[in-house]
Amino acid sequence: MMKKLIFTTSSIALLSLTACQNVPQKYNGNAGYQLESKTNNSAIISYTLAVQPNHAFNQTKLENACKKTLGQNQSYNVKILSTDEIINPANTNPSNGINIGHSKTTFGLANTNTGDNNMASRTALGTHPNTLTVVRYQCTPK
Repeated sequence: MMKKLIFTTSSIALLSLTACQNVPQKYNGNAGYQLESKTNNSAIISYTLAVQPNHAFNQTKLENACKKTLGQNQSYNVKILSTDEIINPANTNPSNGINIGHSKTTFGLANTNTGDNNMASRTALGTHPNTLTVVRYQCTPK
């Protein structure tokens, strides 16, 4: 009985997390979609993605942005107009650190070994991808 409960709970949690990944978000200055133009039955959308290229995953995100823009009750064809990579605006130069080639190196000293003062943990939590993918596409009903 306990194994079934744990299995069911973990399955629901996994399904919820997967569903949240495909929900389109409006552009927030870093990632998301922006409506460029819209007619009665089509739209041109620019979507900035902060994920690795994965055609199936990105296709779902693009279609969901079409549904949010043009209406949930229909399926849409996605025609890619252009794909570009841009430098991530969230990656700003730190006020301290040393640039070695194309990498940024920061050195820190700590006298304790706790998680709160761990320089590697703080650096890992603040990491952003170097580039973002901007997909410009057209949505039309199927």
